[in-house]
Amino acid sequence: MIQEEAPAKINMSLHITGHRDDGYHLMHMVNVSAKTLADVLTFDAAPELSLVCSDPDVPAGPDNLIVRTAELMQRICGVQAGAAIRLTKRIPMQAGLAGGSADAAAVIRGLDQLWHLSLSLEEMTQIAVKIGADVPYCLVNTPAVVTGIGECIAPLPSFPSFGILGVKPPIPIATPAAFAAMDAAQQHTLFDDRALRAAIAAGDFDALSTLCANDFEKVVFEKYPDVAAIGDKMRAAGAWMARMSGSGSTMIGYFKTAQAARQAAAAFNSGQNIVFTAGI
Repeated sequence: MIQEEAPAKINMSLHITGHRDDGYHLMHMVNVSAKTLADVLTFDAAPELSLVCSDPDVPAGPDNLIVRTAELMQRICGVQAGAAIRLTKRIPMQAGLAGGSADAAAVIRGLDQLWHLSLSLEEMTQIAVKIGADVPYCLVNTPAVVTGIGECIAPLPSFPSFGILGVKPPIPIATPAAFAAMDAAQQHTLFDDRALRAAIAAGDFDALSTLCANDFEKVVFEKYPDVAAIGDKMRAAGAWMARMSGSGSTMIGYFKTAQAARQAAAAFNSGQNIVFTAGI
C-alpha cells in the first residue's frame, strides 16, 4: 500500500494579472501549505480503477478529480494497470483551500510509486497543469511565488515562521462562480513583486500586511459580509494580517506564533465553523 498526504493550500496573496483565450486566468500568488490540515489517500494494486471516500458527500464517480487524474495518467503513461484508491477527506470543500487539487497532486505522486513510473518533477508538473491551476503547486507544497496559470513555481527559501488560524464558515463558494463575479467586476488590486519578496525575506510582517491582498475579497465580501467580519475579528484577536484564501470562504488569520494562533482559535469554535491552526 502507498499512502500520500494532501495538505491544504493557502494563498497569502492572490492577484489576477490577465486572462487567456482558453479561459485560464494568469495569476501571481504567494502560497504556503497547512500540513496539519490534509486529506489522506491510499493506493493499492488492482486490475481496475476504483475510488472509495470517507465522506459520502464526495462523489466517487468518473467526474471526481481523483478518478480523472488517474485516468489521465493511464493515458499519458501508457499504463494498463488499475488502482484501488481510498480518500480520507479532511479538507473542507468549496473553502478556497484547493482540496481537490491537493488530492489530484497526491494521486500523481502515489500512482507514480504504485505503477513504478519514476516520473521527474517536470513530467509530473506537465500532467498536473492539465488538471488544474493549483495542482502543480500542490505537488511540491513549499512556500513559493506561483505565476502563469499556476505552473511557474519559484520556491522561497528564506521564509519567516508564524502561526495561522483558519476559519471556514458554513458558506460554500464555488470557484467558477467566484471567477465569473470577479471578471464581471473587473477590479484587480495592484502588487509589487519585488517589495513582496523583500518583505518575505526580511520577515517584515507590517510590510506583508500591506503588500498581500486577494483579488476575490471585494466581490466575496460584498455578497457575504459575514466572511469579512471573521477577518475583522481575527485582527482584533491579534492577527497581524487576515486574508481570504483562494476564492473563499475560508479566512486565514496570521499570528506571530503558532501558540498565539491556537489561543485565538477558541473564539471561533462556535456554530458550524470549521477551525484549524498550523505553524508555518
